[in-house]
Amino acid sequence: MHNQLHPECVKCLLARQQKFGTQASFLKCSFIPNDVLEGMPVQDCTQEELEDLRAQLDPVVWARKELNITLRPYQELMIKCTAQRRMSRTGRRVGKTISMGIHCLHYAYTHEKKKILIIAPYEIQIKEIFRLFDEWVEESANVKSSVSRRINNPYTLELRNGSRILGLTAGSKSGMGAASVRGQEADVIYLDEADYLAREDVNAILVLLQKTNEASEDDKFLWASSTPTGKHEFFYDWSQNSRFKEFHYSSMINPNWNEDMSREFREQFGTSTAWDHEVLAEWGEEMEGVYQKAYLERAKALAGLFLGQDGVWDYKAAVPLDGCMYTIGVDWNSSKNGVQIAIIEYNPKLVSHEDIRAGIKGRFRVATRVAIDAKEFTQSKAVAKIIELNGVWQPKYIYVDQGFGSTQIEELRRFGHANPDSGMLNKLKAIDFGSSQEIRDPVTKQIVKKAMKPFMVNNSVSFYEKNLVLLNRTDKEYEKQLSDYSVEKRSREGRPVYSTGNDHVLDAVNLALLAYTMEFTDLGKPIYATEMRIAGPMGEPASQASDGIVRIIDREKTNSGIRPRDIQKDERAFFKTTRLWERGKYRTAKHNRPIKRDI
Repeated sequence: MHNQLHPECVKCLLARQQKFGTQASFLKCSFIPNDVLEGMPVQDCTQEELEDLRAQLDPVVWARKELNITLRPYQELMIKCTAQRRMSRTGRRVGKTISMGIHCLHYAYTHEKKKILIIAPYEIQIKEIFRLFDEWVEESANVKSSVSRRINNPYTLELRNGSRILGLTAGSKSGMGAASVRGQEADVIYLDEADYLAREDVNAILVLLQKTNEASEDDKFLWASSTPTGKHEFFYDWSQNSRFKEFHYSSMINPNWNEDMSREFREQFGTSTAWDHEVLAEWGEEMEGVYQKAYLERAKALAGLFLGQDGVWDYKAAVPLDGCMYTIGVDWNSSKNGVQIAIIEYNPKLVSHEDIRAGIKGRFRVATRVAIDAKEFTQSKAVAKIIELNGVWQPKYIYVDQGFGSTQIEELRRFGHANPDSGMLNKLKAIDFGSSQEIRDPVTKQIVKKAMKPFMVNNSVSFYEKNLVLLNRTDKEYEKQLSDYSVEKRSREGRPVYSTGNDHVLDAVNLALLAYTMEFTDLGKPIYATEMRIAGPMGEPASQASDGIVRIIDREKTNSGIRPRDIQKDERAFFKTTRLWERGKYRTAKHNRPIKRDI
């Protein structure tokens, strides 16, 4: 029997028998045919008719013939699989959405009067899938002629054969619940980024798989795909369910994977948890909140190891240490909550020989922090305290929350103008938590926007997970805020919405840590280059760039012990650099001379 089965089906059977034993047969599938035309009366067909028939029956052949898409072997396997319940657990840039989209469009194109749902937590994911549909429809005259209607509200693609693809968002984390899904009819359901859905949303979706009328299928099709989040909820349960076929691929299966891509992924997903989930697509440890307890305990143990006295130091007696570097973070808050000021110390002496071999060049701690009580909170007192701390600690940078601090920020800037020796004008940076930053995707190299607050939080988590932080055992307020911090829900765009309330010390510390990343790593600083290229219509070949953006090419790779490549300079810095270049005044940091235009 095995000799007649597709080789991948043989592998699947053996693996399932080992994992599920007698329950391995609970999976409903009809196996992958070695030849989709086998047993069919095709002896009188022409070669062209055979090709058309093969494309109708084989979505991989159809994608190549109609859409001019050549799929990767693992994508072909996921698409050709005939399991009625399947899940794909994959890392980033594996191409799971494309695989799912091709299967969906081919199914609608080759089946009459089918109701197909694509469900995702956030609208941006549905929008991307339908953007792919639009591209593919334009690529094929046959597919284009089969479309009868295409609308965006709700996202719908209707075909002349009566089949309809409907894209919906569902997710209590987005604040929407599963209201848009309830009451929908479905013969086929695709779940994209399924592990980001809440269990109650999935329960509402699974109801749609039940037979609702005589015309509907007895066993409807479900394909769930996601990068794991670490929740260990329903998506994890499905991987342990013998009724599901699971595909598991890390990002490394991408044929474009190389050392450079590995390094860039390491920099973007630098924390061990993020790497396990986003790249290796492993389940990892179950999430305990944003800051996991194990990392906080390790940070306290490190404090005891390097500082003695059970890892305790007195904030009130703290003074600047020679050879250390300092930054200040300020969370202004409203007058109801007062102001929190944290001073972060970077100490290159807090390392062992093993740390140095591991690339750790120093560690961080809250040297001291100051709280101005809400009862005594005034603009003048907050400003005066920061000026005082600046004089004592001589921080390299002062990062402040812009939200409640516009007046105080102006006061500090006026002080900087009047007292240039204080360095206040150069040190002070206002951070808008609601703003966006542009980052470069490590695979596509395209510029994408990311939200500032998640960047700041992820940056802080990275410091803890990379074993770079010492935590004062006596600072119970800060430790409690770390332990209690969690993602309550996600916005419609997928942006995490964090727990609110008692998190003001945490914000101040995170701002100070953000200053290190932005100012002292190759991530945050502008890239000074020995070469400048002009992209697109201004000179560079279209094959290299087509968007007309001036690109600064870094020729000197730096090696820093802290390399969380998450945040880059905002648009103002970029456009300032561009204007200087246009005036012939842009200079390299190394040679302090203008860069010549190479057009």
